[in-house]
Amino acid sequence: MAIILVKLNTENIQSLLRILRVKCMSCKSTHAVLLYSIVPYSQYALEVHLKALQSDFLNTFIDWIEWNEEINEYSYYYIRSQFQKYWKERLMSESMRLKTDLFKSCFKIFSLQFMQIKCTRNIFLSLST
Repeated sequence: MAIILVKLNTENIQSLLRILRVKCMSCKSTHAVLLYSIVPYSQYALEVHLKALQSDFLNTFIDWIEWNEEINEYSYYYIRSQFQKYWKERLMSESMRLKTDLFKSCFKIFSLQFMQIKCTRNIFLSLST
């Protein structure tokens, strides 16, 4: 078991997160235990990805980019191009919309977090209190 530190940008807040990595006794691989709001291999949280894409569809990009100081124009276009390249067809094929609960459907149907580019399989563990 190991813990790594990751810098994550959410709306106007920059956080330093500790990511738990565990080694599976079956497959002998290491796996990260992530919160649902984290997009693997991205410095931006799921909510930033969703809002960037929603602003694109609503043609409010200029207002949004000025309001959100944590994301620059390059990052916005990168998120948009990754969506076009990897996720647009997937969502359309399943008639899915850009909503905040999108991550649940993505885990269930694709075994991936929304906007995850590297295609490593994931499982969504819902912990009830």
